[in-house]
Amino acid sequence: MAEHSTSAKYFIIALVALAIAVSIYVVVQHRRAQPPATVEQPMTPAEKDYLSQIQVTNPSVSAASNFLGATIYYLDGEVANRGSETVREID
Repeated sequence: MAEHSTSAKYFIIALVALAIAVSIYVVVQHRRAQPPATVEQPMTPAEKDYLSQIQVTNPSVSAASNFLGATIYYLDGEVANRGSETVREID
């Protein structure tokens, strides 16, 4: 019976060690997955002037539920650059 209780102790120790290793892995991955904080830059006067060249058509709003039951809202539309400058990003 002592042999049975010894193997049970090793099994429990192995489970605790595995739980600790998984917890550490999850914490490290969670911290790595968070995007770095960015500072939003104000628009330059040239960017503000160029806004009249950006056209948004067919705007629509849609909603969907995720697997947790929360509602996610989407803003859809078509964006066209009517000017001569290259637009790399629109927020």
